[in-house]
Amino acid sequence: MINSELVEARGIIDLIASMLLGSLKPLKGHLAADARRDVGIMVRNAVMLIVTGTFPEAIVTCANSIRLAGATLAGITALRVAMSAEAPSYLAGRSIVKATLLICLAQEARIIASTTFESRQDVNSVAAAVALAYAPVEEIFSEWTDPSIFLALLRLHSDIVRYLTDAARPLPKMISYDFPITMPSLAMSNRIYGVGDRAEQLVLENKVVHPAFMPRAGQMLAN
Repeated sequence: MINSELVEARGIIDLIASMLLGSLKPLKGHLAADARRDVGIMVRNAVMLIVTGTFPEAIVTCANSIRLAGATLAGITALRVAMSAEAPSYLAGRSIVKATLLICLAQEARIIASTTFESRQDVNSVAAAVALAYAPVEEIFSEWTDPSIFLALLRLHSDIVRYLTDAARPLPKMISYDFPITMPSLAMSNRIYGVGDRAEQLVLENKVVHPAFMPRAGQMLAN
């Protein structure tokens, strides 16, 4: 392995490590400490992982630690998008990128499966993102001589779509509201639902800065 190939692959691993840690909000607690340790070990052993071809095992360990420590779906998605934009010149870098793409999709699936959705629109938004995520990765692995990875991707994709479909079925729809005046969230909750205890829900759904000043037009759960 020539030096330029090693340098390129090491740079990709450094980027992966930085983005994995960046997906944690906040970086506190013993699980976060475990995740930092695992990522640190991966970075310190980067050359050995590249030369021996054992990077996939390391990224699996790090990604699992990061997820258990509270990594966000947006953070893991950002790493996958960054890897999709990489175009390594050498085999080592390309192998690292492909392994990371697969691990990101697996971790995203696990995070999605542990998410509590509030409305069908939330589910539909994730489903649309899933469709965009899998298409380019499936195209990459469809050309491999060994079809097992491609088939596993298709199964995972299908399982997530089925899960999201089932998750959406019992959830209420989001609908629009439009009032002639601005009112506090408590008053709006009473007006819409006949009770005041859904005021916080309205605030969160509309990302309101102060609950005393709800927007005249916004989004609400249908029931």
